[in-house]
Amino acid sequence: MLNKLYSLLVFVVAFVCFSSCSEEEAGGIEYSMGRVECYDDFLWNEYSPVMKKKQLKFVFEADALSEDASFKMGFFTIGEDGKTEPMGTDVAQVYVNGEPVDNNQFEVSNKVDGKYVENVTLELGVVFNPDAATGVHKWEVRTIETEKKMMEEVAVVNKDNRIVFSVEKVDKMNPLKKGLIIGAVSFIVLCILWFIISRYFIWGSTGFTKVMIDYNDGYGPKAIRMSGCYELVCTNDSKKRDTFFEKLFKGSRMYEVNDFWTSPVTIKNGARRNRIAFSGARFYDIDGEKVRREQITISNEEGKKVTIETT
Repeated sequence: MLNKLYSLLVFVVAFVCFSSCSEEEAGGIEYSMGRVECYDDFLWNEYSPVMKKKQLKFVFEADALSEDASFKMGFFTIGEDGKTEPMGTDVAQVYVNGEPVDNNQFEVSNKVDGKYVENVTLELGVVFNPDAATGVHKWEVRTIETEKKMMEEVAVVNKDNRIVFSVEKVDKMNPLKKGLIIGAVSFIVLCILWFIISRYFIWGSTGFTKVMIDYNDGYGPKAIRMSGCYELVCTNDSKKRDTFFEKLFKGSRMYEVNDFWTSPVTIKNGARRNRIAFSGARFYDIDGEKVRREQITISNEEGKKVTIETT
């Protein structure tokens, strides 16, 4: 009986894989199953377990076509010292033909659908436990039990034909979380760049720090401090204010409200150094050099006059 069982199992394992990545090892062949990237759930983007698959083909001898021959195989973790121990589901779950197996062990039989067969092919799948250690994992697949309790003899037969799987587990950040972080950082960087460009190149603060306005009403000149603003808006609308986004993307403006300004006028830097510019002043008469520290007289349609001087 021993010889017969020996003949049944001596050529029992042949490996069929979908990848050419393999290398010879002492006492067997190692097949690389590539890498698996794992990440935690974040918001609506949940991690979908990735199953790495390989096929095992079992070839029975001719004697197996007339007698039951079955045995159990299991996955064993190979430690750094070369020692092996049963692989638990805390590391990974083994699937056979798409179904999970208990204790990461599975049975192989030469009887399929009531008939004896010479070849049996099983698809093995491995799904990492998210809590498994990061790095390269090596697992040995070997026979652990036979129906006729010939474990010792079967183990000897398969000792030099062991099969080793290796797969790398890589922990990474959730793609959605990573994308949001990259997006947030990019937005902040763009905002900083825009702040620099807008504040120093497009809407830079005025070269004058103070504007003196005298409405010739007996109250004397009024001092308006620009405080880093990029222009002074003279208007009769007391509700006129910069919006949040205007302040955010352009900077601040100073407002001067008086009934004299029948239509809004803006005062800002001129095209050349020490020059000032007026915008929206087509309904006014302007008399004087538009230069810092020079008095400028502005008359409206009603004939009223104001004197402006920038310092």
